[in-house]
Amino acid sequence: IQDPELKKQNPNYPYFPTRALLQLLALMRRTPEVLPKVKANALVIEAGRDKVVAPEGVRSYHALLGSQKKDYLVFPESGHDLLLDRDREAVAQVVRDWLIANSNRLQ
Repeated sequence: IQDPELKKQNPNYPYFPTRALLQLLALMRRTPEVLPKVKANALVIEAGRDKVVAPEGVRSYHALLGSQKKDYLVFPESGHDLLLDRDREAVAQVVRDWLIANSNRLQ
Protein backbone atom coordinates (compact mmCIF):
# COMPACT_ATOMS: atom_id res chain seq x y z
CA ILE A 1 0.00 0.00 0.00
CA GLN A 2 1.54 3.29 -1.12
CA ASP A 3 -0.76 5.75 0.71
CA PRO A 4 0.61 6.24 4.26
CA GLU A 5 -2.87 6.72 5.74
CA LEU A 6 -4.21 3.55 4.14
CA LYS A 7 -1.08 1.74 5.28
CA LYS A 8 -1.85 2.76 8.89
CA GLN A 9 -5.40 1.43 8.51
CA ASN A 10 -4.13 -1.90 7.16
CA PRO A 11 -1.05 -2.78 9.24
CA ASN A 12 -1.34 -6.50 8.48
CA TYR A 13 -1.70 -6.13 4.72
CA PRO A 14 1.82 -7.39 3.85
CA TYR A 15 1.48 -10.41 6.13
CA PHE A 16 -0.24 -13.73 5.41
CA PRO A 17 -1.03 -15.80 8.53
CA THR A 18 0.30 -19.36 8.37
CA ARG A 19 -3.02 -20.78 9.59
CA ALA A 20 -4.83 -19.08 6.70
CA LEU A 21 -2.34 -20.55 4.24
CA LEU A 22 -2.89 -24.05 5.63
CA GLN A 23 -6.66 -23.63 5.33
CA LEU A 24 -6.28 -22.37 1.76
CA LEU A 25 -4.14 -25.38 0.82
CA ALA A 26 -6.70 -27.77 2.36
CA LEU A 27 -9.48 -26.06 0.40
CA MET A 28 -7.50 -26.28 -2.83
CA ARG A 29 -6.99 -30.03 -2.36
CA ARG A 30 -10.74 -30.60 -1.93
CA THR A 31 -11.97 -28.27 -4.66
CA PRO A 32 -11.61 -30.69 -7.63
CA GLU A 33 -13.77 -33.31 -5.89
CA VAL A 34 -16.41 -30.79 -4.80
CA LEU A 35 -16.87 -28.77 -8.01
CA PRO A 36 -18.73 -31.52 -9.94
CA LYS A 37 -21.34 -31.48 -7.15
CA VAL A 38 -22.09 -27.78 -7.72
CA LYS A 39 -25.34 -27.59 -9.69
CA ALA A 40 -26.17 -23.89 -9.33
CA ASN A 41 -25.60 -21.48 -12.20
CA ALA A 42 -22.02 -20.25 -12.08
CA LEU A 43 -19.99 -17.32 -13.32
CA VAL A 44 -16.23 -17.82 -13.47
CA ILE A 45 -14.06 -14.78 -14.15
CA GLU A 46 -10.41 -14.90 -15.12
CA ALA A 47 -8.00 -12.00 -14.67
CA GLY A 48 -5.80 -11.98 -17.76
CA ARG A 49 -2.77 -10.58 -15.93
CA ASP A 50 -3.18 -12.62 -12.77
CA LYS A 51 0.19 -13.55 -11.28
CA VAL A 52 -1.40 -15.59 -8.46
CA VAL A 53 -3.81 -17.94 -10.23
CA ALA A 54 -2.81 -19.55 -13.54
CA PRO A 55 -5.36 -19.29 -16.38
CA GLU A 56 -5.24 -23.09 -16.77
CA GLY A 57 -6.37 -23.44 -13.16
CA VAL A 58 -9.33 -21.13 -13.69
CA ARG A 59 -10.33 -22.98 -16.87
CA SER A 60 -10.00 -26.39 -15.22
CA TYR A 61 -12.19 -25.33 -12.28
CA HIS A 62 -14.78 -24.02 -14.76
CA ALA A 63 -14.70 -27.34 -16.63
CA LEU A 64 -15.13 -29.31 -13.39
CA LEU A 65 -18.27 -27.43 -12.34
CA GLY A 66 -21.36 -29.64 -12.45
CA SER A 67 -23.55 -26.66 -13.36
CA GLN A 68 -25.81 -26.91 -16.40
CA LYS A 69 -25.35 -23.18 -16.97
CA LYS A 70 -21.87 -21.86 -16.41
CA ASP A 71 -20.36 -18.75 -17.91
CA TYR A 72 -16.69 -17.88 -18.34
CA LEU A 73 -15.32 -14.39 -18.83
CA VAL A 74 -11.81 -13.00 -19.13
CA PHE A 75 -10.75 -9.47 -18.26
CA PRO A 76 -7.38 -9.40 -20.05
CA GLU A 77 -6.05 -6.15 -18.55
CA SER A 78 -6.73 -6.95 -14.89
CA GLY A 79 -4.59 -8.62 -12.27
CA HIS A 80 -5.58 -10.88 -9.38
CA ASP A 81 -7.61 -8.25 -7.49
CA LEU A 82 -10.26 -7.80 -10.17
CA LEU A 83 -12.38 -5.45 -8.09
CA LEU A 84 -9.42 -3.16 -7.40
CA ASP A 85 -7.83 -3.16 -10.85
CA ARG A 86 -8.32 -1.47 -14.22
CA ASP A 87 -11.55 -3.23 -15.14
CA ARG A 88 -13.18 -2.95 -11.69
CA GLU A 89 -16.24 -1.04 -12.92
CA ALA A 90 -16.78 -3.40 -15.86
CA VAL A 91 -16.34 -6.44 -13.59
CA ALA A 92 -18.87 -5.07 -11.10
CA GLN A 93 -21.35 -4.37 -13.91
CA VAL A 94 -20.92 -7.83 -15.44
CA VAL A 95 -21.41 -9.52 -12.06
CA ARG A 96 -24.47 -7.37 -11.34
CA ASP A 97 -26.01 -8.12 -14.74
CA TRP A 98 -25.23 -11.83 -14.41
CA LEU A 99 -26.83 -12.00 -10.96
CA ILE A 100 -29.96 -10.27 -12.21
CA ALA A 101 -30.17 -12.53 -15.27
CA ASN A 102 -29.65 -15.67 -13.18
CA SER A 103 -31.86 -14.93 -10.20
CA ASN A 104 -35.58 -15.64 -10.30
CA ARG A 105 -36.14 -13.09 -7.55
CA LEU A 106 -34.41 -10.26 -9.39
CA GLN A 107 -36.08 -10.72 -12.79
